[in-house]
Amino acid sequence: MKNKYQLEMDNSLKKIVSSACSDYYRESMGRRISLGKQRKKAERCKPSTSAKTLQILSTSKQKRHVKR
Repeated sequence: MKNKYQLEMDNSLKKIVSSACSDYYRESMGRRISLGKQRKKAERCKPSTSAKTLQILSTSKQKRHVKR
């Protein structure tokens, strides 16, 4: 049996982890939605430009910095 203090610690850790996960999930979903919108905008453009913009959008910001 765990004592009261240990149980409280476990519960607080669970809360911290779950909140961090939900924040990360929300952030990633937000990114996905915004990317989708940008893709739709790109598709409306000429085929040649849309392909280029899609390529740029698919590569992350970090990768872009490396290329420069």
